[in-house]
Amino acid sequence: MRPDREQPGRLVAVPEEPYLPLERATAVGLSVLTMHFLGDIPSPPLIGAISDRSSLQQGVLIVPVAVLLAGLIVVNAIVLDRTRDTVLLSIPVAAGIVVLVCGMALAVASANVVFRDVEHLLAALLLPWFFLTPILYSLEELPGGLEDYDVVVDLLRWANPLTPPLYALRDPLFYGQVPAAGDVVYLVVAAVVSLGVGALVFTRVDDRIAVEL
Repeated sequence: MRPDREQPGRLVAVPEEPYLPLERATAVGLSVLTMHFLGDIPSPPLIGAISDRSSLQQGVLIVPVAVLLAGLIVVNAIVLDRTRDTVLLSIPVAAGIVVLVCGMALAVASANVVFRDVEHLLAALLLPWFFLTPILYSLEELPGGLEDYDVVVDLLRWANPLTPPLYALRDPLFYGQVPAAGDVVYLVVAAVVSLGVGALVFTRVDDRIAVEL
């Protein structure tokens, strides 16, 4: 970048600076077109569809998830050579995780309208659930020698509905490996069951939601 020029904003510099001056208008135009085509067009109906079935908060939460995943894909493709052939596999896996979480959120949100204690019960369960999910650690490196107990490892591996999806997402995104078939099948089944349970709970209490609220 030439020092005699005022430095453009980062969002403008990314599509503009790598190109010759005669090509920059085309690069910026394609960048803006892509942002609108992949962002502004599909996001309102998608967020609206999720909001209609759960809540506006859950619908809006898909935006930071998509932005985070897109950022990770770009960073991985640049920094981690081993993930360049598998990183795109994380997109359908992440979509399955979104469906899984949306189904759980729909069931919990619907039940909370009728049973107000669900909110406090969930708040108490989220903290231990977080530490039982191998996000900051690996089940192969449990402290205190717990990895030597196969029953404990299998329980943490398969009883937690978020652990197999997490492994399925982590393999192509960080390790450059194709997700294990067992993890993918678990994710698909869990997502379908979660969405079915959420829809069932919602249909059971939908006539009471307007009254309770």
